[in-house]
Amino acid sequence: MIAMPDLLEPRTDVRVVLLAPFIHSYRVPLFEELGKRVNDLHILVSTILRPRDRRPAEWSRLDVEVQHRLSVQRVRRHPGGFDEPFAIHVPYDTLWRLLRYRPDVVIAHEMGPRTLQAILYKLLDRRCRVIVWATVSERNERGRGRLRELARRWILRHADAVLVNGASGERYIRGFGVPVARLYHVPYTAATGAPEHPPARREGLPQRLLYVGQLAERKGLRPFVDALSTWAREHPDREMEFRLVGRGPLRDEVASLALPQNLAVRLLDAIPNDQLPDVYAAADVFCFPTLSDEWGVVVNEALTAGVPVLGSVYSQAVEELITDGATGWLFRPDDTSDMRRALDAALSTPRQRLCRMGRRGQLSIRMLSPDRIAGRIAQAVADVAPPSAGS
Repeated sequence: MIAMPDLLEPRTDVRVVLLAPFIHSYRVPLFEELGKRVNDLHILVSTILRPRDRRPAEWSRLDVEVQHRLSVQRVRRHPGGFDEPFAIHVPYDTLWRLLRYRPDVVIAHEMGPRTLQAILYKLLDRRCRVIVWATVSERNERGRGRLRELARRWILRHADAVLVNGASGERYIRGFGVPVARLYHVPYTAATGAPEHPPARREGLPQRLLYVGQLAERKGLRPFVDALSTWAREHPDREMEFRLVGRGPLRDEVASLALPQNLAVRLLDAIPNDQLPDVYAAADVFCFPTLSDEWGVVVNEALTAGVPVLGSVYSQAVEELITDGATGWLFRPDDTSDMRRALDAALSTPRQRLCRMGRRGQLSIRMLSPDRIAGRIAQAVADVAPPSAGS
C-alpha cells in the first residue's frame, strides 16, 4: 500500500515543459492541478489519441502543442509469452521547441527519443533541469534489450530527478544506480468517481463480474475466462455474468468461446467516461488478469467506485493498491491453480462483505487524488529548479 507523506507547499515561479506521447483523459485533471502549482506549464505531445480531433475538448484549460513526429509500429515478444504491439513516436522537433521556449524544468515521459532530446537541451542550457517520468515496472521492462538499457543508463545519469509509479518502478530505476534521494513516487490517478445513485446491491453471493480495458493478449483474458468457465461448471447452481468493456484483437475470439450455460460473457464497446462510474458500481467484483501492466488505472477506477478487485500481481496498481482479503484478491495469472484459488475466494464472498471491502477501497484510494499527486510532482520541480528560475 502506498504511503504518501504530507507535502510542503512548492514554489510556483518555474517555467515547466512537459513532454508526453499523448494525453489520456484521466491525466487531464492531474495536469490541470499541476498547472496551478507552477508559474507556466506548457505540454508537448507526440500525437492525439483520437486523430479526428484537432484538439480534444478536455484540453481546453491546458496549454498543449502537438509536435511533428515519425511513428513506427512494432510488435514485441514479451518473455512472459505474449505478443505486445506498440508504437514508437519520434518527435523530431523537441530540441528546437525547447530552445524556443527556454524552460527552467523539463518533465519527460518515458526514456526514449523525446527524453534524449531533453537531456541534449540540458547539456546546451546548463541552467535547465530534467525530470524523467518513468512509467515502468520490473515485469513490464523484462527483455527490453541491451541497446535500450544503455540509452536509459545514459539518460538516468543526467536526470536531476525521476518520477516512478511505485515500489517495482523504484527497484527498476535504482538498478541503474539512481540514488533514492532523486526518486519521487507519483502513482496514477483516476478521474472516474462513484455514481450519484449507485445500483442497489442484492443479498447472496457475487454474480456480476466486470473487466474494462483492451481486449488484447497481454491482458490475460483468455486464460482467465477458461478458469472462470471451469469454476462455473463445478458450481452449476450459480448463475454468473462477466462483462467486458473495450475493444481489441481478442474480441471475436472471446465472443466465440464455448461457455457453460450458467456463465454469460457480455461484450460492450468502449463507454464514455461519464458513464463509467455506473458501469463499475453495477459490478460485484472487478477482474484484472493482466500478464503485464506497469500500472493499470482501471484498478483506481474500480476502487473509487467501491468495487473489490480480483487482480493480477503483474499489475503494479494491484501490487500497490490491493490488500488481499481486505480490498480484493491477488493471484498469478500464469498459475492456473493460484488463479482458481483467488477466483473461488472472490466468488464465495457474501455481498455484505463485498460492500465492506468496497468501502475500504474507497477510503484507501482517496490519497491518490489529482491534487495530491500534482503536489508531489510540483515538489519534485521545486526541489530541482535552478536558483534563477522564474527571473
